[in-house]
Amino acid sequence: MLRSLVGSEMCIRDRYQRRVRGAHDRAVMSTEAEQNIAYFTKHDVESLLTNLARKLAEEKPDSPAEYLAVLLSRGDHQITVNGHPKWNVPPCPSNQQMTLLNSLTDTKMPFIPESGNVVKWYICGPTVYDSSHLGHARAYLTFDVLRRIMEDYFNYQVQYIMNVTDIDDKIILRARQNKLIDDYLASALPLSQVQAEAVTAMRELAKSRQEAQDNLAADLRVFEVEGEVLDRLVKASMCMARSEEEEKAHAFHYHNQVEAHLSKLADKINKRTVKEVKDKIEKFQESGLVLKNCEEAADRLDKLIQQPGHTAEELVAAARDGLAKMLDKARGHEITDQSIFRAHAAKYETEFMEDLESLGIKPPDVLTRVTEYVETVEAFIQQICDNGFGYESEGSVYFDTAAFMRSGHDYCKLVPQPSAEALAEGEGALVAEGKRKSDRDFALWKNSKPGEPYWESRWGRGRPGWHIECSAMAGDILGANMDIHTGGSDLKFPHHDNELAQSEACYGCSQWVNYFLHAGRLNIDGLKMSKSLKNFTTIRSTLNVFSARQLRIMFVSQKWNSTMMYDEETMEVARGRERKLRSYFGNIRAAIREQGYKGYQRWDDTDKVLAGVVAEVREKVHAALLDNLDCSKALLALLELVNECNKYMDSAKMPKALLLRKAAEYVTRILTIFGIVESPAPDGVGFAEDVPVPEAAALLDQLCAIRSQVRELARTKQEPSSFRQALEAVGHGAAGEGNSTMPLDQPGQAAVHFPRVIRGLTEEFCAEVSKSLSDEGDGAAHGAILGLCDNLRDKTLPQAGVSLEDRGDRASIWRLDDAATLVSEIAKAKAQKSNKDSGAQVEKEIKRLKQNIAKHKKDVEKLEAGKVAPTELYKIGEHAGNYSAWDAKGIPTADKEAAPINKGQLKKMQKNWSVQKKLFDDRQAKGGDAAVAELTHKISEAEAALEKLKTQ
Repeated sequence: MLRSLVGSEMCIRDRYQRRVRGAHDRAVMSTEAEQNIAYFTKHDVESLLTNLARKLAEEKPDSPAEYLAVLLSRGDHQITVNGHPKWNVPPCPSNQQMTLLNSLTDTKMPFIPESGNVVKWYICGPTVYDSSHLGHARAYLTFDVLRRIMEDYFNYQVQYIMNVTDIDDKIILRARQNKLIDDYLASALPLSQVQAEAVTAMRELAKSRQEAQDNLAADLRVFEVEGEVLDRLVKASMCMARSEEEEKAHAFHYHNQVEAHLSKLADKINKRTVKEVKDKIEKFQESGLVLKNCEEAADRLDKLIQQPGHTAEELVAAARDGLAKMLDKARGHEITDQSIFRAHAAKYETEFMEDLESLGIKPPDVLTRVTEYVETVEAFIQQICDNGFGYESEGSVYFDTAAFMRSGHDYCKLVPQPSAEALAEGEGALVAEGKRKSDRDFALWKNSKPGEPYWESRWGRGRPGWHIECSAMAGDILGANMDIHTGGSDLKFPHHDNELAQSEACYGCSQWVNYFLHAGRLNIDGLKMSKSLKNFTTIRSTLNVFSARQLRIMFVSQKWNSTMMYDEETMEVARGRERKLRSYFGNIRAAIREQGYKGYQRWDDTDKVLAGVVAEVREKVHAALLDNLDCSKALLALLELVNECNKYMDSAKMPKALLLRKAAEYVTRILTIFGIVESPAPDGVGFAEDVPVPEAAALLDQLCAIRSQVRELARTKQEPSSFRQALEAVGHGAAGEGNSTMPLDQPGQAAVHFPRVIRGLTEEFCAEVSKSLSDEGDGAAHGAILGLCDNLRDKTLPQAGVSLEDRGDRASIWRLDDAATLVSEIAKAKAQKSNKDSGAQVEKEIKRLKQNIAKHKKDVEKLEAGKVAPTELYKIGEHAGNYSAWDAKGIPTADKEAAPINKGQLKKMQKNWSVQKKLFDDRQAKGGDAAVAELTHKISEAEAALEKLKTQ
């Protein structure tokens, strides 16, 4: 219909007129038809639809659904997008423009809070059974940034609620197993027995891991996914994307590979089949890593056993996973101490909150714990049962999904077609005892078995199910509706979908959450970071290597909803951006000190150009934040402004301090909102820790001036008397209050004693210059003094956290920075310079060539993918002979039997056609075959150079 609307806006009017004429011509007309015609006539629907068709034809929006949502957002209505159930669009004030990527529609929707400027926001907190890793930080730090933008940029009054899950199957198992391991060690069994049981436990664990992978392999063999096909698809599933565009391309190609394989097995492959196979492939890959980890642990145990003098503690540590599982199976039911579960959760809750503070994440406005809400949870479940959507079975209570859907509710709003694996995961690790009416039904209340914590309830001793806690606690604070619910993308199903169902069943509403936001996952080596895969790094260990600011820059540099890669390259980019920002703010302060405000202030064209850039960047940042809170795009705009300011300071005849300050204050303000600048400097420019106390700034100015003067005298080989006059002019040695050896505490540059350190360095430098004049002959003294100047710049000042930059004929400038970073960078620069022709340089060149070869091959692959014109896509190759009719774009309208293409297939074809058109257009724009030939030539040259280097 949309295609016909765009092709001719008159078609709607013609269709409408024919309908009216036909209706009047019939002798008998139904009441409904008469009412419809009257309604259309009364409200001039013909004109409305014609205008709508004209708008769509003129603007051709990428997403008509989003476009229509914005147009219609001034009143209550429902929309259905991307196969999701209907979504209620709240009424929108005319001045609201911000959009959010809403997982309830999988598209960007206008953000419209229910209560004006107040935003009710709930975030799923941690399940505190172990230390938090960087994958958790991805979600909590990401939503901290979004929250800050909402509060401090858009000025919303955000009520931010976070839960702590301190009752959960994982907590029960971990606490119970830790208790059993402790008791096992305390029993002081013979070493031979511990050794035998450790070996048996690891053997059994490896066996269960192997069985899990074998079962997945068997499931995949049903779809003939085995051998080379399995290896190829497993490799294709690994996402190494570093940008949203690369992630989309990966998802597209991976989906197409799976779909292409399955299409060979049957004529009709539905979306759910493709999704289930993809899920199984990814589970198979993950199970392989789990099995590998287990086998490596078993190998370490074997090596330990071969070593003389090994202890029981060492054996238990090496076989802990296997022993814990074996002991839990045998004796877990014997645990009766209820306090161990809460103590375990409390330990990791404290650690988690400390981690949040270390990362600079703002605390929530409200913190809820499940253990403090058990009575509320029980009442919530009872209300669901009273409403006809829950039932009791053997002491457990289950949610009746069939009754819920029969009543007109939608189940699985976020993942409309969950896989069988996802449904199986909905119950958690400890399945409740009881009979479910359907596999889709999930536990609201679990009867507690021996060895599990319990609370007395109307159904007997038990505990809350996995999903009910968030519904009950969020509802207690926010009521029957909230604006925003956030969490990691892995929680969409079953957790978040079940939350929605429970809450809507309890409150009798159709939409408990208006906007569901899901943070993209963090990948390492192409796989999600996960404790079960043992490929994680804890937040605490990461903060020993990278600063909280660098981690925040890393996350802000990525779109919040996209999958991101974590590796050294990603962090190196974050480090580089931090260095760039610190250098920029230091240069701005130096320019302000140097130029001041008293000089010539009339703007020339260079000043006006920079002012225009400032205004343009402000608009870019605002537009980016309106567009799904895209802080990554906003940060790029800020870095663009940084580059332009740096160019301006290098090229302008008379840089204007006021203009530079305005730009730097704006950059500081946005970075402060993002949390990258934790505490802005008192003057509003940059980081507070990079601004010395006023006395220290004056002393640094003096030291730089003395050094510059002495350096110039040495460079021009002046007489010793000139040096002495220069030193006497600054009163060298008169004060005697300096102490250049005094240690610098962090932040050292702002410490009270920092001025004394700088004064000491000044006196020391002047004394060394005087000594050189006395000890050396005239010619040698000049060289020695130049060496002292270089040593002050490259060694002495960096150790004090001061970066000094010589700028040719212009005055040298100083700025404060982290001392360790400065010393490291100077050492690195010297090493690179001295090792230019060494083996290290050769390795670096080899790495560069390999990267270039890989990049060029990837570019060639993309160009080759665009070789087929979109109009020919469904006429040649694997599609040849499959269709009998096509539209003007080349999209099939009938299969080879002349049967019309169904809507589902057509939608998929249109999507593939759009991707192919982009690839084709890109190829044409880059030169087609000529571009491929040029890249192929570059690859050959690089491979030849690489081979030459390897043989050296």
